[in-house]
Amino acid sequence: MKGFFTFCFCLLVAYTAYYDITYGTIPTSHNAGGAETSTAARTENEEERIPATSWKVHPGETVLSISEKLNGNAKASIEKIVSDFKKLNPGVNVHQLQIGKTYRFPVYTQSR
Repeated sequence: MKGFFTFCFCLLVAYTAYYDITYGTIPTSHNAGGAETSTAARTENEEERIPATSWKVHPGETVLSISEKLNGNAKASIEKIVSDFKKLNPGVNVHQLQIGKTYRFPVYTQSR
């Protein structure tokens, strides 16, 4: 009987790990409210000023590695890249990109 419960427990742990890796468990939706609406409107205005392109994330890629691929020799600080990424993708955690999802990444030119 102990073996059966141990097997069920291991099966449950394996399923939860699979689900967490595949779909994620951290909610990304925002709370509804008047303050959120003004933030969303402000974000839309900022998005218009930041040149960006869409990129589908592959295994092993990070915000910085993708930015480096897209921008080549253009110079931008890490803080600027992360800040612009957050503005272009509200509600997305920079450290938890999901493989296969498409995000918007800032594109910088040499003069910027």
